[in-house]
Amino acid sequence: MAKTKQNQGIDYDAAIGADSELTKALGILPVCGKCKKEKPCKRGRHSKYTPDMCDIIVECMAEGMSIKEVSAKLGVSYETICQWREKDGEWFKKDISDAIKSGVYLSEAWWLEHGRTKLETKEFNSTLWYMNMKNRFGWADKHEHTGSEGGAIDVKIKFV
Repeated sequence: MAKTKQNQGIDYDAAIGADSELTKALGILPVCGKCKKEKPCKRGRHSKYTPDMCDIIVECMAEGMSIKEVSAKLGVSYETICQWREKDGEWFKKDISDAIKSGVYLSEAWWLEHGRTKLETKEFNSTLWYMNMKNRFGWADKHEHTGSEGGAIDVKIKFV
């Protein structure tokens, strides 16, 4: 097993530098303080992503949670989850995207079921439920139909 900075109890970074010839000659591998891997990590902050987060996203959204609620539960910002979804070349991009797509579908199904099953109870607030569905799932009161180039629809009636 290769020697590591951590098991030597010496701060080789400060003493001789992590990438020095002496460190390499002694076979001492740098150890990351965050992930404890015996290899140099990329500079910058480590990602908070863990593979089990996809399962947590799906489970929480299946209970009707929004992605913002889930991000708070995971301890990351909504913007971070959006960045994870859109990050090119990262192995977890597809996993996060698939989890969120499944989660949105399951969340809408949860809300539809609760609207259907609680509709006749006194405690059901139909206005609140309807506004939630409009804002979270794109429901609309009416759909505008337009003709070519956004203008009026041409209707021709032919009498026979």
